[in-house]
Amino acid sequence: VAGVTIFRAQQGGLTPEANLALRYAVRYPAQGAPTADQDFTPGKPVEPGATWPAHVESLARTLATQDIIALPGALDAHARLVENTRLDGRPASKIATAVETKNFTIRGDGMPETRDTAMTLDSLITLPADPTVRASDQRVKSEISFTIPRPDGATIEQHVKVTVDVKIRPLPAARDSVK
Repeated sequence: VAGVTIFRAQQGGLTPEANLALRYAVRYPAQGAPTADQDFTPGKPVEPGATWPAHVESLARTLATQDIIALPGALDAHARLVENTRLDGRPASKIATAVETKNFTIRGDGMPETRDTAMTLDSLITLPADPTVRASDQRVKSEISFTIPRPDGATIEQHVKVTVDVKIRPLPAARDSVK
C-alpha cells in the first residue's frame, strides 16, 4: 500500500532515541536524487558473478538527499551481478550491493550531535535493462550505529538494524474522464 510504513519493535516499544535513529535508517531517495542504477550499475556489459566498485560520488549524493553526509573517500561500496532475470516481463539484472561508511554526519531537524557513526547497507536490487523504465524491486538491509552525547556528560549508544522491501513501479497514465 503506497505511503504505509509498519514498524514492529521486539521486546517493548522504541525509545525516543531509537525512534530518531530509525527515522534515518529507513529513508527513500528524494525526487531528482541519483538512482540505484546510477549508483551501482557497471556501465558496461558484465557476466553473472562479476564485481565492480560502485559510483561513490553518486552514492554520496544519494545519501545526502537522505540527510546522511559521507565523504566519497569514506565510502566503501561495490556491486555484483547475481543473475540476468526478468522484471514485469522485461529483461532485468539482479545486483547485490554492499556499502560501508564510518564517521558520517547526520543532519536534520531535531537530530542531536552524533559521534562514532557507522553504517552498512546490503541490498539485492532488480533493475530493468532499459534505464528509461523506472521500476525496481529492492531488499535493503541497513545497520546504523552512533553515539549521542548528553548534556550531563553521559552518552546514549544507538544501534538499529532494519530490513526494507521496496517495489517501485511507474504510475499508470491518467485517463481523461468522459462526462
